[in-house]
Amino acid sequence: MGTPELTYPADESTMEDSTPSFDWGDVAGATSYTIEYADNFFFTNKVTVTGISDSSYTPTSVLANGEWHWRVNATDDVTVSDWSSAWSFTLENTSKVPADFDGDGDTDVSLFRSSQGRWWIKDQFSVVYGM
Repeated sequence: MGTPELTYPADESTMEDSTPSFDWGDVAGATSYTIEYADNFFFTNKVTVTGISDSSYTPTSVLANGEWHWRVNATDDVTVSDWSSAWSFTLENTSKVPADFDGDGDTDVSLFRSSQGRWWIKDQFSVVYGM
């Protein structure tokens, strides 16, 4: 059984997509694949997904910013291939929080109108003002 060839995310790349689609080449005769991805080179804190029928996988939860490592193997229900070479990528999701004017990750100001029609402003220090 051949070893999967990784294609995306490219080795040592940087990306913003926090749920990247992992892709690799088909292995002749493979009936399923297993992927492992981890936040360290030794795969000690890893996620393992088995029984993948296609040569791609998209995580169901958001990955944290930082360096990630991934590898894939194939099976034909009898034989399991060696792991592919491990590739790495860096995730730098720079999505901004709405109304985060000072870059601390918190919304600094919110405006809302009560059912009585009065406007309120809440700032980053939790001070509420009525207008």
